[in-house]
Amino acid sequence: MRAIWSGLALTLSAAVAFGGCSRGDEPKQDMTQPAASSAASPIVAEGPTDHPCKLLTDTEVRRVFPDAQGGTIRKESGVPTCSWKSSGGTFVIVLSSKELQPIEKEMKGWSSGFLDPFMPGAARAVRYETLSDVGDRAMAVVERADVPRGILTDHAALITQRRNRQALLFSTELATRERAAALRALADLGRAVAKRL
Repeated sequence: MRAIWSGLALTLSAAVAFGGCSRGDEPKQDMTQPAASSAASPIVAEGPTDHPCKLLTDTEVRRVFPDAQGGTIRKESGVPTCSWKSSGGTFVIVLSSKELQPIEKEMKGWSSGFLDPFMPGAARAVRYETLSDVGDRAMAVVERADVPRGILTDHAALITQRRNRQALLFSTELATRERAAALRALADLGRAVAKRL
């Protein structure tokens, strides 16, 4: 799964950095999933779901991103994602239940998409945080861009696992906030997601 996370990191960070898709290149809705409405929150799953937009309600997302629009499902590299756009950027959830690796390996794979591949030791600049009470296991990263240290872009991410399913939560906007507050916000969102994995 590590190759998928790092590939998604590049794809999603480009989409987030450049404000998502414009009208002319909007990806097609996955027709096997119900469309998410920007006016109302999709029904949240009571148990495990394969629909990433049902892992959080729009209200839960707006506690962290107050002006976020409704969640929109997409498929990035064949993996289902849900994104909420706000004035500060885009918040994304990626759902996976295939080829799971330990959380540490998954997070390092994700973070590699934001690091300078030509700078030896860039990975040591990333501060990985193990979080308790967020699913069975969880790890988060909140880093601002710091090119001299090899961190090429702002990123805040959390991977949580419950049983044999993992969800990645990602936002560049959170990385611009105070680090402890960003970690708390990721943990709060991650707890809500983990209950529905």
